Amino acid sequence: MEIKQIPLSELLNNLQRNQAAHPEFDTAVIRSMARMPIARYLGDYYTFCDFQMIMGIREDLSYQVTACEIADQVRRKVLTPEKLTEAVNILAAPVARIDEAYHRKDFALLPHRKRERSTKAQESLASRLDRACMLAGPPYHLHRMPIDRFFRAVSRLTGNWRYLSVFYDSISLYVSENRDLFRQTIHEITVLNSSDERTDLLYKILVEPFAALPDVESEGI
Repeated sequence: MEIKQIPLSELLNNLQRNQAAHPEFDTAVIRSMARMPIARYLGDYYTFCDFQMIMGIREDLSYQVTACEIADQVRRKVLTPEKLTEAVNILAAPVARIDEAYHRKDFALLPHRKRERSTKAQESLASRLDRACMLAGPPYHLHRMPIDRFFRAVSRLTGNWRYLSVFYDSISLYVSENRDLFRQTIHEITVLNSSDERTDLLYKILVEPFAALPDVESEGI
């Protein structure tokens, strides 16, 4: 693998423009979300059961595979609009709860999940640290990522810059100057009065981008 040295001036310039210092950082965070088991993301077994009743998926599937299944059922018109609304609302709930906890400064509101038991004889440090994190929802660095950076990183990962147009044409309308993080945007959308609008926007953030990613499970990283 080729290692490229980035000048300090370029790193500082990236930070000044509210970008990640290293271009690959945001894409790595999104990949980690894509690899996360859907049951771990949802956090609560009963919540997963509700989700499973809608989607008919296994709890060991990754978030990306789950997003692909939702997108496929939407494309084949197997998933009714009502079921799609239920599915994206469930996906949005942990993110919205994290933002609510930060907004109220009440960490009791954070969506905790049960600690998992490992059956592996040997386990990497990264895996142990990941299991030690007891919050449901997306990785820390994703839920605090500015939403425009999220779509920019998705565009880089997919090679499809249409996702930036999705952001500017649809999502940016609900982003305020001081509340532009991923979790804040999700929260603002979950409180919209229009169910159809809410479903469409959540789908464009929580499903469509992850379904379009290259297969991160085959990357082995």
